[in-house]
Amino acid sequence: APYQVSRGMLPSIDMHLEDSQLITNIELGDLVITDETTVGDLAFAILEANSSFLEDDALSIIKYTQEWSQNLNVPMASCDKESIKLDSYDDTPLTAVFKRVKICNVQGHLATMPLSGDFGITMVHSRKRANGSVAISTQCLEIQNPLFAQYSSKEQQRKAMISYGVKERAYLSPEKASKFSKRNQGF
Repeated sequence: APYQVSRGMLPSIDMHLEDSQLITNIELGDLVITDETTVGDLAFAILEANSSFLEDDALSIIKYTQEWSQNLNVPMASCDKESIKLDSYDDTPLTAVFKRVKICNVQGHLATMPLSGDFGITMVHSRKRANGSVAISTQCLEIQNPLFAQYSSKEQQRKAMISYGVKERAYLSPEKASKFSKRNQGF
């Protein structure tokens, strides 16, 4: 599902899925990403074109993949996270850092190479502050999973309620919580 995976005060990275690629609003200019591209090359391109990023900030890719457990006969999700520190002088090849999700430049913006299977993916911007705390961007998963649409419909919710012996909708529903909750009055 399109869960919120982080919540913070840094500006959110706008992103969307297009043809199984995650495309962000992080500008890269004309940077061509090849096997020889370094972390420093990517960092320099991001820092030059995006005022919300600073030297030594981090950029993480978080990817959840839905799989089927043959042993348990249930669906399961695995999580991969890869991160880089935006260091303009880092000569580490990007291929040594981003091993599971490859990145590219799509029309001047940071993107992933096409992904396969059922997945959820996002990028998170983070910054270590002088006091040692970490500031992060608020991000949600972008999902590619046909089962989500199939099993998140009102009809599927009704079937689930019946299977648990519930005959009425919940008193507090997510879309109407503020109307029914006494604790939220005045907010």
